[in-house]
Amino acid sequence: MNVSDATKLAFSNSSTSKYLTLEWWSDDTQRWNAIPMSNIVSESLTLKESLMSSNNIEFVGCIASEFSLDIYDVAVNLKNKLIAVSICANNTDTIRLFNGIVDSCVRQSNRKLQRITAYDALYTKGQIDVADWYNGLFAEAESITLGELRSSLFTYLDWEQENVELPCDNIVIHKQYEPQSLQALVVLKSICQLNGCFGVVSRQNKFTYRFINTGEEGLYPSITLYPSLDLYPRSGSGGGGEMTTTTVGYYKSVAYEDWAVNAITKVTIRDNESDTSPAIAGEGTNNYIVQGNMFAYKLDAQSRTLIATKLLDRVGGFVYTPFTAVNYCQPWLEVGLDAVEYAMYA
Repeated sequence: MNVSDATKLAFSNSSTSKYLTLEWWSDDTQRWNAIPMSNIVSESLTLKESLMSSNNIEFVGCIASEFSLDIYDVAVNLKNKLIAVSICANNTDTIRLFNGIVDSCVRQSNRKLQRITAYDALYTKGQIDVADWYNGLFAEAESITLGELRSSLFTYLDWEQENVELPCDNIVIHKQYEPQSLQALVVLKSICQLNGCFGVVSRQNKFTYRFINTGEEGLYPSITLYPSLDLYPRSGSGGGGEMTTTTVGYYKSVAYEDWAVNAITKVTIRDNESDTSPAIAGEGTNNYIVQGNMFAYKLDAQSRTLIATKLLDRVGGFVYTPFTAVNYCQPWLEVGLDAVEYAMYA
C-alpha cells in the first residue's frame, strides 16, 4: 500500500494521535453512518489477516479477515451490518483497514460496552450454496477451462475478483459430480490450491490471488496488524508483482527459531492415499501433496502432470523459519503483499 513517509513517521511516533473512522451501512436510509471517536474504546482494535491458519505449509488461503473493536454507549445494534473502517495519524494519509459484516455484537459486564466482531466478504460469500451454478455449468458443454469456471463463479456470486491470469486457467476440466449442496468456499480453495496461490480479500473488498515467489527471505504466514504483528519469515512476493520490503527498526519484540523448514522439491497430485497413479513433478524427499482437489479428481494423467509441473514452478524451493514479532501499528502492511525486514540489535 502506497503511503507517504510522513504517514509512516506519524504512526511510528507513539505520542501521535490516531484517528479511527468506523462507518456502518443503513439499508433503511441507504447511507453510511459514522460511530463518533468518543464512542470507540482506545487500544481495543484488533485486525487479523492470514495466509494460513497453522504452521503446516498449504498454498490455499481463503481465510476471512477478522476485525474486533469495543464501542461504548452506542444505541444501534450493529450485528449483520456492513462496516467500513479507516485510520489516519496526525492528518496524514487515510488508510483503509477493513470492509466486512458484523458477525456478533456482545454487551460486556458494563452494559454500555459492546464488543463487535466482523469478518470480510469471504465469510458470507464462502457459505453460499453454488450447487445449482456448478450443475448448470455443464448443461450445454461437456468441458470448460478452469479460467472460464472461476469467471462464471464470481459472476454468480456478484463479487469482483482481481483481473489476473492464473497458471492453470487453461486446464480443461469435466463434470465429475452432481452435488446436492456445494459451498463456494470449497470451490475457491480448490482453484487457489491448484494455482499455488493464496486467496485473500483485499481492503477494497475484492477477491485477490497472492503468490509467494522463492527468491529471497521475507515473512510468513499471517499478520495481525494492530496492536501486534505475528509473522513468519518466508521466501517472498505476492500479488503477481515485486514484494515491497519494509525495514522495521522500532518494535516491541522479535523471537525466531534457529531452524528452517526444508525447501519443497517435489509436488504430488493424487485423488487419495491409495491412488496408484498420482501425478508427480520434481524429485527429492520434501514432497508437497495435493489430495482430493475437486478439479484434479479423475482428471486425465497429462493434465494432472501439467498442473503438478506448474505448481512446482510456484512453490518449489520454498523455505521458511517461524518467528513472532510484536510491532507498533503499521496499517499499510498487507498480508501476502509486503515483506518485513527487522533491524536486530545486540
